[in-house]
Amino acid sequence: MDTYTDIAIEMNQHQKAIDKLSAQIVYTPFNRVLTLNLANVLIKSGNIERATSLLKDYLLINPDNMLAYELLSDAYRSSEQKLEMHQTKAEVYALLAAYPRAIDELHTAYNYANDRKIEKQRIRARIEQFRTAQERLQSL
Repeated sequence: MDTYTDIAIEMNQHQKAIDKLSAQIVYTPFNRVLTLNLANVLIKSGNIERATSLLKDYLLINPDNMLAYELLSDAYRSSEQKLEMHQTKAEVYALLAAYPRAIDELHTAYNYANDRKIEKQRIRARIEQFRTAQERLQSL
């Protein structure tokens, strides 16, 4: 399945890959390979909304999957959702324990939040969580 979709993507036959993966994922929802391959081809085909929805659902169950966060960041980048892209990139850095870079990404995301007060509060809270994690890491 993985090879088939890789070949279909390389040949710009995105819909064939989407159809095949969508049919298989019904039987094994949240299968890592199927989900991430489907999200990847959805992004490449421009179906960003479906890709982001799929990845967000997957990350609820698998919150430590770096590849899923990277794909989600790519989806947000391609749709020019800069706030979400930087927030997602921060999660990638946090998984790598690169907290200063994660915090930098969140500061950038904060600048894109504009009048979204709740989003700004979430970002500030996440920055504090990363700072605490950084302090714990440094005290080891």
